[in-house]
Amino acid sequence: AGAIARKVTVRSAGFDTPTGALVEFLVDDVNLRVPHGRGLNVAALQSDGTLREYRVFDTHEGDAEPLANFLDALFPGTLVLIGAFDEAQASLTAEARLAIAEFGGVLIDSLGYRGAYALIGVKGSAALAEEVRAPDGGVAEASADYAPTGVEVNVMVRSSGYDSEDLAEFYINGELVPTSPRRGMNMAVVTSEGSLSAFNNFDTHSDGSERLVAFVEGLPDGALVLMAALDEAQSNMTAGAKLALVACGAAHIDELEYRGAYAFVGVKGGGALAEMVLPSAGGVAEVSAAHTFEFETFDMAVSCAAHGLGP
Repeated sequence: AGAIARKVTVRSAGFDTPTGALVEFLVDDVNLRVPHGRGLNVAALQSDGTLREYRVFDTHEGDAEPLANFLDALFPGTLVLIGAFDEAQASLTAEARLAIAEFGGVLIDSLGYRGAYALIGVKGSAALAEEVRAPDGGVAEASADYAPTGVEVNVMVRSSGYDSEDLAEFYINGELVPTSPRRGMNMAVVTSEGSLSAFNNFDTHSDGSERLVAFVEGLPDGALVLMAALDEAQSNMTAGAKLALVACGAAHIDELEYRGAYAFVGVKGGGALAEMVLPSAGGVAEVSAAHTFEFETFDMAVSCAAHGLGP
């Protein structure tokens, strides 16, 4: 069966509009009723139209860098709705404008003091709908229909204990990924394009647990995470580090023994897709999984409409 199309709408009114400043986000004409604030209000949606994350950035006062960091951390294909409220442009930096441009925003440079701005965009694509209005120009409304689709990526992780082959390997779509694994827990993050977006080693035999926690906390929900133990990864893995792995779906990390093997595939905020633990001399722990990244494809017959006083 085909994917269900959903209507997404952003409304933003300038400060001097007779009805007053506003910002609204709707899915299938149902208001998400999120708490808005001065600046750019940003809603990242899941592929089923539910809210993934919502943030308010006071780009009148100085939240441009947090805005750019938030947008830069989202994966390609993420659907984002952006609406201005009250005043959003005074402190909007070039870096923040470039981050918005990654979602197709080409009119952000036209946003004036206390003006209205509405954007529906997908990271790495053209804007689906975008409009800018003057402070007294009425309501900028951007609307688009979308339906989720998926891209499948196949991954494999191999790890063996110290008394076996002592290896840690990552494969994407059948190809060995060049990495430099070292003692401890090795982690790889895979993109929807089937490439490596990040690789890091955490020496959890020594003092790497705090860095591991920070790394995982910095990953967005939905990140596809691969893990492989090498040499020794268990001795000084803290409870906090284990909880970070649990956040990616790990269910058997407490079973990892001294110099044992551990192979894992999971999704942050989701669950384990595959996980295996073996003792040091137990051979190779090998797990495979197919993961579907869901994206939004859009009906390009989108609409931008303005209500009220006009431009």
